[in-house]
Amino acid sequence: AEFSRNDGYQYSQAETLTESGYLSGYSTRYNGAVENGRGTWVAEADSGTTRRVGFFSGAEFMRNDGYQFSRINSHWESGYLFGYSNRYDGGNFLGYAEWVAEAGSGTTVRTPSDSDN
Repeated sequence: AEFSRNDGYQYSQAETLTESGYLSGYSTRYNGAVENGRGTWVAEADSGTTRRVGFFSGAEFMRNDGYQFSRINSHWESGYLFGYSNRYDGGNFLGYAEWVAEAGSGTTVRTPSDSDN
């Protein structure tokens, strides 16, 4: 399980709660007993639904050892989140891909930035 250590331990951190009922945060990823980055999420109080946001599929967002890292920088009352995901080429760090995500759907769209190399 991606978000469970081999002994069953899990760690998640809630970071922002909006008045409209969205909670955002992150969960630590594991590979056996070793921390392997983190994934970002948003939960909706009305529906009880939790959605992963950011970029987490494809070789561009996963180091060759499986490590992935995303961070939410801002979460607006409107339900939009702004963050970034690390980019890789094999084991080489290539910078960040900045994104905006919509909390209600989880749709994540890449934004142009100076850190996209």
